[in-house]
Amino acid sequence: MDAIVRVGANLDHDLSYRVLVINRERAATEATHREPSC
Repeated sequence: MDAIVRVGANLDHDLSYRVLVINRERAATEATHREPSC
């Protein structure tokens, strides 16, 4: 039972981390699209 809860918590953390990374990448791409780098 504890193992299942631990796996669930790890999955939840992994998901939130992935969302955080995706949001950061999206913000970075939007910033580069907004302002030309050259």
